[in-house]
Order: sequence, then structure tokens, then C-alpha cells
Amino acid sequence: MSADGYLRGGGQTYLDNANKVWNWLSNSGMRNSQGLYNDGLDFNTCQNNGQTTWTYNQGVIASGLAALYSATGNTTLLDQAEITLDATIAHLTQNDILKESCDNAASGGSVCDADQQLFKGLWTKHLQYYLDMANDPARTAKYSPFLGSQDSAVFHFGTDASNDVGSVWYAPNQGGSIFTPKTSTSGLEAHVASANLHIYW
Repeated sequence: MSADGYLRGGGQTYLDNANKVWNWLSNSGMRNSQGLYNDGLDFNTCQNNGQTTWTYNQGVIASGLAALYSATGNTTLLDQAEITLDATIAHLTQNDILKESCDNAASGGSVCDADQQLFKGLWTKHLQYYLDMANDPARTAKYSPFLGSQDSAVFHFGTDASNDVGSVWYAPNQGGSIFTPKTSTSGLEAHVASANLHIYW
């Protein structure tokens, strides 16, 4: 947010704060050996808590780094962002489609809570922000096919006969997908992110 504040209105304090935040985060140990950010630090040890690597945590950091790149021109920030974006694609997908640990196409498994239902859509939106701010055709070409796959999966696997979008995108619903306003919002975010980059399937 500090980097965005600097881009919107200037002010060295915003930029200084953004650099301080990235310096702290990059040295915090929250990014694990896979390149993914876990869900926080242990309050007692200040070490990586080893908790869930949710998709949205990866997306918001990538877009934040792109904003800081826009403010500084430091391309190493984009390289750092792509470590995590690539790790998301490698480790938080099934059939090349985003999948939270709480997603289950089959009935009887875990179910994502109200917050978690939004996470995949947030990731796609922040990938869009990342690509907009990176403003690099090569980087856009790298990630556009994956973003288009999410858009397609939401339509073909996630959407029911009433045109509501469920929580599961990675496979046809076998009774495990849930349908709420938040899951529809998440799916819509994937559609909008794809359309913003003129990706059509």
C-alpha cells in the first residue's frame, strides 16, 4: 500500500516505508523452500509458522513488488515476485488450475470458509495488477496462458446451471463445491482479470 501511495500522490515517506517493508519481509523467513509464503510467523520464535500457503498471500506480495518496481525501476523486484508466482503455479494447482488446500470436488472433504472462498479470485486479480504494473510484454506472455486457463476452468468446471460459480475450479463438481456470493465473486475476479488482458478461450 505504501508503494501505491507513492505512485498515486508522491511523498518520500511512502516510498521509504515500502522499501522498509520489503526489506523486512525478504529477511523474515516467511517464504519457504518452495518459494511460497506461509501464513505468518510464530509469535514466540519469530520463525516461519509453517502454516498454509494460501494462494492470495502469494498474489498480494507479487503485486506489491510490482508497485515498488514502478516506483523505483528495480527489476530485481519483479524477479522476486516471479519466484513466488512460479511457485504458486507449480505447487498450488491441480490440472494447471488453482486449488486451495480446502478445495474438494468430491463431497465429504474439507470446505473452504467464507474468507478462503475468495482467495483464488484474489490471486488472479493481483496477477493482473502485477502484469499491469510490470508493463513488460514478455512477462505478460509468460503468465497470460495460465490466467486464461483459470478463466476457462471457472466457466467449464466452476459454473453451475444457474450461472453461479462454486468454490472448486480444478475439476467438475462431484458434490464438494459450495456456491455462495463469495465464490461467485472469486470466479468473477478471474473472468475480469483475464478480460483485462484480452485473454479469450
